[in-house]
Amino acid sequence: MSDQHVTLSDLVSQMRQVEEAIIFNGGEVVPGSVLESAFEQAAAGLMVKIDHLAEYVEVTLEGEAAALEAASKRLASKAKAVRNHQERLLGYAGKCLGERTELKGEAWSIKRVKNPPSAVVIDIGAVHTSCPQAFKREALEGLYEIEGEQVFTLKLDKAALKDALKSSSHIRGAELVQGTRIEVK
Repeated sequence: MSDQHVTLSDLVSQMRQVEEAIIFNGGEVVPGSVLESAFEQAAAGLMVKIDHLAEYVEVTLEGEAAALEAASKRLASKAKAVRNHQERLLGYAGKCLGERTELKGEAWSIKRVKNPPSAVVIDIGAVHTSCPQAFKREALEGLYEIEGEQVFTLKLDKAALKDALKSSSHIRGAELVQGTRIEVK
């Protein structure tokens, strides 16, 4: 096996074997002995392998990761610009639609379609008093102490609020809104 194909794990294992032999020998290493030579060879091989590994990690891989992160940021920025342009063109198409629901081309059409209804909160306090079932109780994290009382945070469950708005005529502080969007088909 050539030195270039010896793994770091192999070198660590060799060093452990040499250390065990040194310990078995009472911690003594006689100058010029086979044990001293084995220790120096194992230590030198281990140091060289560690240096090569560290250099590869810090120089090559760190540089490659940094370059990929920079490319990723550039691509994300470009994707955001393309999405913004797409939104502007869909807005323009929506203006061109006016009151119509569809404009047809030879191969494509532009349509105004309804979004699913969504719950819009205007006053969270009013929603809590008129529709407490739309809130989930969650235990607080960390250390809290209140004399004889348990403390919870209340988190609005938008799906529960939406269901409550669909089945109820009115919930103070919230309303069901259905918007539209422009689609290209």
